[in-house]
Amino acid sequence: MMQTLPKCGITVKQYGKFHVREIRSDGTSHLPGLLQISLEEDKATEMFIGYIPCQNSDLVNVKQRIRFWIMEQKSQLNQVDQWINDVCDLQTQEKLYALNAVLEEHLKKIQQALRAIDDHQ
Repeated sequence: MMQTLPKCGITVKQYGKFHVREIRSDGTSHLPGLLQISLEEDKATEMFIGYIPCQNSDLVNVKQRIRFWIMEQKSQLNQVDQWINDVCDLQTQEKLYALNAVLEEHLKKIQQALRAIDDHQ
């Protein structure tokens, strides 16, 4: 599931709106070997995408990790659609529709940001 987080860590690379950051676990040290990929949402928050090994932080590997996130997100959307079809309780259905809307919104944001990178290549 995706998370919106306050910006943290040091951006070591940036591709469009995507930031590749050192992971700050306690505000002072970073976790060696891994970088965090996130999408800048506004000046204070970002959407967590996933982690990537430091040695794979070039654009090709970052885009591959983002595309994998998109596949995962589409799978989650399919699962929620199935739950909506399987559930008979209207209150639960409404909550699932709301979840579906949030997932779709985040998916569109990521896809648009990825397209913007692809368009500039």
